[in-house]
Amino acid sequence: MPHPSIASRRLLIEHSYRLVSDRATIIAHLIAYWKSRGFNLSEDSDGSLCGTRGSYIANFTSFDSTKLISSISLQCADDGEVNTTMVVDLSGQILTSWNQLDLELEQVLCQRAFTGLPEPAALRQYQKSHALANIMWVLTLGLITNVMPAAWRTLLDDVNPSTNSPVLRFLDPGTY
Repeated sequence: MPHPSIASRRLLIEHSYRLVSDRATIIAHLIAYWKSRGFNLSEDSDGSLCGTRGSYIANFTSFDSTKLISSISLQCADDGEVNTTMVVDLSGQILTSWNQLDLELEQVLCQRAFTGLPEPAALRQYQKSHALANIMWVLTLGLITNVMPAAWRTLLDDVNPSTNSPVLRFLDPGTY
């Protein structure tokens, strides 16, 4: 994914997948999962869920992409089709390959949690490796790059319970 210009500091993440259950059960799961991820959610009059998380302080101090200013919109159809749209404000941040994978994993782990699949051991190893990479990057003032080893790129495919992967793209300035 090409690095955005300073003007396009918003990342759009879209993900669609199908869950097998009634709509009320799916909505309850979505609320519980995304609240556990730090979102304050509310239900709109059309039945969709919307929420926000993060702060400007976190945008300029955090190494955790799930603490950044973000908005989310979740729609769930009666047939179990879930559509997620998230916009992440990248002001004050450098989007590393680690951060990008974190945001993608967050999407697919929502679906995985609903299906009852256990959390893979590789996910904990990934989180430890990412934390170490952040520490090294800070201690060396960025001299040691914060580039994720290619071996971790397969983690998304390994934990994703479907063939749909999240789609990430930078928004043009002034949109959304």
